[in-house]
This record gives sequence, C-alpha cells and structure tokens, in this order.
Amino acid sequence: MDPLDDLHDRLGTFLGALGLETAHRPGGVTAVQVDDVPVLLSGFVEDGATWLRLVALARVEVTPSVALLHHLTSLNRDLLVGAFQLFEDGTIGVSATLPGGMLDAHTLERVLRYVGGVAARERPAFIALGGGAPWRPDAPASPGEDTPPC
Repeated sequence: MDPLDDLHDRLGTFLGALGLETAHRPGGVTAVQVDDVPVLLSGFVEDGATWLRLVALARVEVTPSVALLHHLTSLNRDLLVGAFQLFEDGTIGVSATLPGGMLDAHTLERVLRYVGGVAARERPAFIALGGGAPWRPDAPASPGEDTPPC
C-alpha cells in the first residue's frame, strides 16, 4: 500500500474514533474543528518518510504589524509543539508536523487538541493586533493547506 494512502486510512480511523467530523479539501487536505478552530491536516513524503502536517487556523486576512510579529515570536518561545506562522495572505496558523509512519491515535489527539487550543486562546490577541476574520470552510485554499515541508 502507498504510504500516503496508509496514512490517510489511519487518519480517517483515528478522527472517526475521536468523533470529529471531517471535511475534505483540495489536495488531499482534511479539515476538522477543534475548540472552534479549524485544523487542516495533510500528509506528505520527504526523503522516503511519511509526515502529517497540522495547521490550526487562528485567523485569516490579518494586517501584519511589528507588534503582531513580536507577539508571534514570543508565543513560539513557549509552545510545546509546533510554531505560529504568518502566511503571505495574512493567515495566522499554528503548525505542527508529526512522523506519519508511527502516528498513533493518542499522539494525534493530543497534538490536535494542543494546536487547536493554543489557536483559540490567542485569537483575541490576534484580533486586537491584526484584525482579520475567521476562516470559512468555503474559503479558497489557504497557504497552510498546501505548504511544502519546513
């Protein structure tokens, strides 16, 4: 079986067991809601290894500022997993990448809840510092959905 197909099958099983509704997006991206924050999941292969990228979309269409960038940098110091990113289109996301070959349901749940929770917690600060809007499921593909490996 193709490694990405295997990852996709296991991901579907894990998300179903967690009771999370999924929506499929272009490019093999799966979207779920965690703490009222959309989290996009996509698999990829790099140097023969399978990986799963999770991007919790905290805000879209923000206006970058020095204060916002400083806040993102200070948040990144304290994150347990992943990093906040500001994409070119003004999307702020919390991105984490996990090894897909050994991914288990417990690890996926913990990281999903962590990145979704951090994004939800910081949303008021992002609104105050950069405005923006919530992500909509009918929105065009976001940079966080199809980003090459970091």
